[in-house]
Amino acid sequence: MSAPYQPPTRSAAGTPATAPPAPVAKVALPLPAEIMEMADAETACTYCGVSYLILSRMDALQREFARLERELDDRKQFAVEKPALVAELDQARGAVKALTTRALDAERERDDAVSANVMLRKHVGISAAALTQRSKDLAALEAAREHVYTRLGSARAESFADAAVQQVASDLEAKARERLRAQHAELQAHADHAREVDRVQYQQQLQAADAHRVELERQIADLIKQRVDVEQRHLAEKEELVRRSQDLDRANQETRRELDQERTNRIALAAENKAFADRIALLESNLDRDKTDLDQEQAAKRAALAQIQQLQDSLAAARTTQSLSVGQKDAMIGSLRQQLAAAERDCQSLTRDRDETVVAHQSRIADLQAAFQQKLAAAVAESDTQWRAQCEMQVDAARRETAHAVRECQRLMAQVEAVEKEAKERVRAEIARVTKVGEEGREAVRKLSAAERELAKARHDLAQLQTRARDHESTIASLTAALQRHETTASQRDLTASRDAATQYQRDRAAWAAARTALEEELQVLKDTIRHECAERVALVEQLDALKEESVRRESADSGLNEDRATPQREEMEVAQKRQMDGLAHMFESKMGVASAKKAQKLRRMQRRT
Repeated sequence: MSAPYQPPTRSAAGTPATAPPAPVAKVALPLPAEIMEMADAETACTYCGVSYLILSRMDALQREFARLERELDDRKQFAVEKPALVAELDQARGAVKALTTRALDAERERDDAVSANVMLRKHVGISAAALTQRSKDLAALEAAREHVYTRLGSARAESFADAAVQQVASDLEAKARERLRAQHAELQAHADHAREVDRVQYQQQLQAADAHRVELERQIADLIKQRVDVEQRHLAEKEELVRRSQDLDRANQETRRELDQERTNRIALAAENKAFADRIALLESNLDRDKTDLDQEQAAKRAALAQIQQLQDSLAAARTTQSLSVGQKDAMIGSLRQQLAAAERDCQSLTRDRDETVVAHQSRIADLQAAFQQKLAAAVAESDTQWRAQCEMQVDAARRETAHAVRECQRLMAQVEAVEKEAKERVRAEIARVTKVGEEGREAVRKLSAAERELAKARHDLAQLQTRARDHESTIASLTAALQRHETTASQRDLTASRDAATQYQRDRAAWAAARTALEEELQVLKDTIRHECAERVALVEQLDALKEESVRRESADSGLNEDRATPQREEMEVAQKRQMDGLAHMFESKMGVASAKKAQKLRRMQRRT
């Protein structure tokens, strides 16, 4: 039998050994009438004596505590994920800066390539135009030279043509240089202006982007500061709720320990009852086993009777046997009778033993039942006495605990009302602050949304710039390749053309030198011819003058001698003089014609050479 139930120890004041939880705050406030009525009504727990209102309030506080824990876990998760998000944001900013730098570099390279391409095209166009202009100038120079040689046809004309050619060449060269200088200065000024405009625009865009980035960083810092403040307030509220819940848990643990002690005592009593029941079951099992032994003995006796019956049958069979002698039969009969008598004695002894065993077992069972009933009655009486005393003690303790719990509940209700009032005020202030923070947050979200839209637009523009940069790069690459091919082809063509031009220039220079030498020689010959012709003309003119003077003198002399008289000699003389004058004129005209023909032939030969 287990030890008797021992009630829980009490302190000197009649309260449990474990002191009740310390109050959170002593607020002397009167309880409402509903709470005072609930103390007498059946609205409290039968085990702990706590009002269901307090339990419901505790349940609501636990739910609020669970919600705050979930919110705190979310904020902790956000705090854990914040460095990764900040790192991602910094990485994205670095990527944006790198992409912006690459875009600016690509734009700069594209502008440089475009300007270089334009300059190259202009240079190629200027070179082609200069070459064409030079060809035209050379053609004009040759035409002017031919015109000079054709119109003048003398040494003075040659010197004048050379001076004119040199003047025209120097004027053309000066004009070409001046035009090239003006074009180069204009291109340089245009390129400088374009670079300055692009630099100012990019600088303004970078300043605006930096200002926008600083504003976004300031807004993010403000939002982070507000979030940290909210987290700190929530942590403080959570700690307060945790402290209150710990106090309530300690009170519940004290009540549970007392209930567990009472359950333990009840379990001990149930164990004692179970031990009595097990002992009774053991006695019943022993009785059943004895009954089984008696049944086995009866079965053995029945088997012996069966053997006796077999012996009787065998005796009957022996009687029917004729092969045996009478003496043998009598001896067999005697032995069988002895065996039968022994079997009957054994059966009687077994029957007697069975009856004695049954009587002994019945008396033992009766004694055990009487002892069990006595012990059961004593145990029931003792347990009833102890249970009554324990119940009375527990009822007294429960009453005292109920009164203490009512007082604690009143104090807790006062504290709850004060805390609720304070919580309402704090909730109102928090709602106002949260509303304000919400407005600020919504404003920040709107700004952040606008910033995100601007960032998305910037990313889109950056993507377009990257696409344009890639297109420009591909275009520049193709143009560079084409330009390289063109430069290669042009360089080869220019080299070939330069070689051909140099060869042609050398040939032309040699031909020009030869032609000039020939022209100089021909001009010298022409000068000599002209000088000789001039001398001949002068001689002829002098002869004509002399003939004219002689004829005039003769006429004057004849007119003085034979005035107004015509003679045949005079007519013959006049005819002879006239014939002589005609011969001289014809000779002079023939010489002039020969000289003109020679000069025209020489000019045609000079034209063919040039």
